[in-house]
Amino acid sequence: DNVLIVRSENPVDIVIIDGNGKTRISQNQLSGLQLINVSSLEKGIYLIRVYNRYLNTQVQDRLVKN
Repeated sequence: DNVLIVRSENPVDIVIIDGNGKTRISQNQLSGLQLINVSSLEKGIYLIRVYNRYLNTQVQDRLVKN
């Protein structure tokens, strides 16, 4: 529950945003298998945005921290 696993063949930018719209975690140019430490996040629901610069696409999903 304290690690977010992201795998991408192309470099991606990852942003985790809280319910108030504040950026809590931001990491750029990640590729391959990455472990993102989310232990600093309080319990709640967060928005994850993954932007692939190579394909010029963005994916959004929810992260629920218990």
